[in-house]
Order: sequence, then structure tokens, then C-alpha cells
Amino acid sequence: PAPATPGRANLVQVARQSASRAQHIAQQNNQTLSVDLPVQELWVRGETGLVTHALDALLANALKNAPANGQVALRLQKTETQAQLTVSDNGPGLDAAHLAKIFEAAPPPAVEKARRFGGLGVSLPLAREIITLFQGKLWAESTPGQGSQFHFTLPLLK
Repeated sequence: PAPATPGRANLVQVARQSASRAQHIAQQNNQTLSVDLPVQELWVRGETGLVTHALDALLANALKNAPANGQVALRLQKTETQAQLTVSDNGPGLDAAHLAKIFEAAPPPAVEKARRFGGLGVSLPLAREIITLFQGKLWAESTPGQGSQFHFTLPLLK
């Protein structure tokens, strides 16, 4: 594969590596992480390290909110002009009021809780800033009692 350059990231590789790290955390918490990635590389606008931080934040959030024996899923799809990545969990979900504030700046989580879930360290507001920096979009959907889905899109490079 071609080396990553600034402004360019292979989202399949980023997702595979983030999923590998998250898998270890999921196993420690008796959770299941399912991964659905395309076989072919998907080059998107982005910087590998920053996009990795954003995805790690979404996975850490899902693992934190999924119950013991819970499920987290990572899925990457391609459209004509963009790649869409979705991280979903079967945690408690959020009502509309909490969902509206999920990307607002907040104080850092308690150190012990962060440590339990890998201490990946990037907050959801920062994840949104990273994705937006590369002309992408990050949003969440949730239903109380049914879990949450976090999605982001990034423009495909030709």
C-alpha cells in the first residue's frame, strides 16, 4: 500500500488498526466487537493520525456505554463521493436533550473510567473537530433503551 501523506488517509487501514485496539478492550469487558470493512483500500481526505484519534474516540465511547456482554459494531461503507463509518452500541442510549449536547465541550472523564476503557483520550467534541477539519461530518443517532450510532463521513480521494 502507498504510504500515508498529509491530507490523505486509508480509512480501511485506520479502521482495522483502531478495531484491533478496541477488540482488546472489548474482550476485557466481555463485550463483542463486530467489524465490517471493505476489502479494497478507501483513500479519504484526512491525516491518518488525526482520523485514528477520532475513530478511537467513537469506539471508546461505544465500549464505555455498552453493557458487560454488550455489543459494539464498526462498519465502513463507500458511496460515490465519500466513505461513511458507523460505530454502534447496544448501551442505554440517549434522549434528545442529551444527544443535542453530546458534542459540546465537557470536562474530561474520570481517570479511572478512562483507564478501564483503554484511556484513548480524545473527546467526542474533539473527534467532531477533527472530522470537520477534513470537510467531513460527524453526527449521532440514539434511542433511549436501544443504544446509539455514531457516524462520520469523509470525502473520497480519486
